[in-house]
Amino acid sequence: MKKFLVPACSLVIASCSTIQQNNDSAIAAVTHDGQVQKSITCNLCIDFRRLVIVNRAGGRCEVYYAKGGEAEKVAEGGDPAECESVYERMSIDLTSAGFDCK
Repeated sequence: MKKFLVPACSLVIASCSTIQQNNDSAIAAVTHDGQVQKSITCNLCIDFRRLVIVNRAGGRCEVYYAKGGEAEKVAEGGDPAECESVYERMSIDLTSAGFDCK
């Protein structure tokens, strides 16, 4: 029985790293032509989420949310306060759902 315990633990740790890297890659793909203003990574067990505010040309901003290796634009606006508000609300929601956000 012990022979299977160590590989299983190693597999879970490797999976966590891969999930986080997939989210990071998804965010990098959508933010490459903007400046990241704020970013937070949240995890719950092996479930990783990432939330990012990106500043674009012309004073525009966008908020992206990544989970499962996919990034989705969840907000955009001409006023950075709009994006900040969405970002803060979503980070509070993640924390309320039990995620550890840093």
